[in-house]
Parts: sequence; structure tokens; C-alpha cells
Amino acid sequence: MSDIVYAIYDGEIEKGGVYNVLASFLRGLLKGFKEAGLKAYSFDECMKKNIRFHVAIGFNAAGQIYWDNVLNMDAISVFWSVDSIFSKNSFVVRKYQDFENFICFNVSPADYEAAKYYMPKLKYMYMPHATDKDLWNKRECKKEYDIVLLSSLYDFEDKLEKLKNSKNNEVLYGLVSELIEIVSKKPNSTFWEIYNIVKPVCNLNLNLDDYIHLFDFVTSIVEQKQKVKMIQSLSNLNVKVFGSKLWEKYIQGNVEYMGKADLFESIDIVNKSKIILHCQIPQLNWGLHERFLNASCAGTFCLASKTPSIEKEFSDNFAYFNHATFDNIEEIAKYYLKNEDEREQKAQNARDIVHKNHLWKNRAQAIDELFAQ
Repeated sequence: MSDIVYAIYDGEIEKGGVYNVLASFLRGLLKGFKEAGLKAYSFDECMKKNIRFHVAIGFNAAGQIYWDNVLNMDAISVFWSVDSIFSKNSFVVRKYQDFENFICFNVSPADYEAAKYYMPKLKYMYMPHATDKDLWNKRECKKEYDIVLLSSLYDFEDKLEKLKNSKNNEVLYGLVSELIEIVSKKPNSTFWEIYNIVKPVCNLNLNLDDYIHLFDFVTSIVEQKQKVKMIQSLSNLNVKVFGSKLWEKYIQGNVEYMGKADLFESIDIVNKSKIILHCQIPQLNWGLHERFLNASCAGTFCLASKTPSIEKEFSDNFAYFNHATFDNIEEIAKYYLKNEDEREQKAQNARDIVHKNHLWKNRAQAIDELFAQ
């Protein structure tokens, strides 16, 4: 344990993030540092009490109005991106990449080679999500939902249609369509790998702006298409979907749209569910995701896409479906709905793994080891 003092950015983030997840991350991280016996305070407390800190950490844009001051006072400022750095947060990384004391954590290692190519000065490393066992606690309640998906959905069809109908975009539309098909068929390959396969064939040499645009466009559409295909492949079962209203356009059969759910409602829903669904999004390939960490922490069984990084962490304590075809997902779901004892035992095993390796306390310890070197 080091003598490093950590400041956790907070401030306006309390009002932001989908379902206010980012605020829960910040609170969880601060608590994790304290549980690890490390010196950590909220950034606001450091300012009010004039506490000198060495490292300031925040998720996404948390505390961004203070970053320049922190970097100019020779403290380290850590930007922890919960999205790909070639997606929503690319503008932030590009602005600060030249600072020696600016460090980027990302929840997926899949961006590493692309970052090394396009932003060689960026100090970048993989640091996955974690969860809060006191927030995502296991409750004794009736499992009233068979299968649940908690996820937003965006209008990918409209996005594609606008590109298709744009003037002088025939070539771009063709490229995007081809990449969407390849990424969908090879869901465990990174976009960078696929781009480098297509690059010589299509004579591509994209600058950073164009790579970001293509990456974000293609991977976000594949993500939405995968979620829709997953849910439609389970139309014969009793599936409840919580998220944006657009889901009503795509649900079929026995699937029921349940409306939106905030953070605390989600915790209650997860506890009342027999199975939580997760399809790993292409933006975060080779990494983890808070959805199944939270669900496992609460003791609920996860049916997830067959993704090597997830299998490595949870082995056979999850059930896995093929997220290129989704041809086996219904059969697997039926099996685990029927075999309750096996499902509950695997869920407990996954909970033990999360409590051992994937709490915010674990991430705080890993971060302190990094900066104490």
C-alpha cells in the first residue's frame, strides 16, 4: 500500500450517464480505494479542504473542467473511458494525448494497436469495469422474470438509410455495408483487425478522423443489429426487455417491452430475474462489461455471447451462445430455465468470482500498484 493520494472526479457527473451508471461508478471507485486502505477523496473535497493529491481519476468527461489545472500542477490526470476511445470520447483523448501526465484507461484492450498507430504519444492501458457488492447485492425475492435484457436501442436503420440516400456516398455506403457484414460474422475479431484485412483490398489509408467515423458508424450499427437479432431469436420464450421505446418496433412473439428502468430499478429487476442476457458489443471486444459483472454480483445467472475474454473470467459458470448466428440461444435458454439447481449453482460460482476479482476494491489495488512503481 502506497502513500499516494487519489482524487476522484465527481461534480456534474451526478446528473449524467445512461441510468446514472457513471455516478455509481465514481462512488464505487472512491469507496473501493477506501476499502483497499488507500488515501482517496472526492475531487470536490480536495478542493474545499485544500488536500494535495497526486493522481486524479474520473470516468468519461467527469471533472473535465478541472483537467487543465490538474495537468498544469504536475499531478497525474487519469481519463477512464467506459467507451472505446475511437467512439464517444475520441475528442477528449486527442486533445490531451500530448500531456506527459495524462493517462488513458480503457475498458477494452481492443483499441491498443489502433491507438499505437494513430495516437503514438498517448499513454494508454486496459483497465476493465468493476462492480459494487453493496449496491448490486443479492436479495431474497421471487424470481418472477424468466429472461431479461436491460439495454438501450438506437435507430440503426434510420442511420443507414440516411447514409444510403446521401449524395455522392455510394462508395462509402458500400464499404460500410461490407464492414457491417464482416464484423457481424466475425464478432470476436477487433475492428482494427478487420480494417487491416479490408484495407489493402479496398485501397484504404484512413486518417484518424475518417477511422473514428468509420469505426463508430460500423460498430454501433452492428451492436444494435446483434441485440435485435438476439431478442428475436428468443421470441418463443418469456423475455422482458427494459430500455428505450424503440424496442417496441422489433420485439416479436412472447417478448414483452417493459419500459425504461433507472439504476435502482435495474438492481431490483436483476434480482427478480432467472437469466440476464448479454451480447458483447464490438466496441469493447476482448474486454468485460458492467452488465454481467453487476448481474453476477447480485447472484443472477448470465447467458452471454461466446466471447473469449468473458469465458476466460467465468469459464462454464455462464452459458454461452453464438453471436454470429444466434442459432443455439433458444435451446440453451430453455435448458437453464428448466435446470434450476444447476443454474443457481453456476450463478453462485460467478458471484464468488466477481467478489474475489472484480470489485472496485480490486481495481483500486491494481491502480495503486501501477502508480507506486
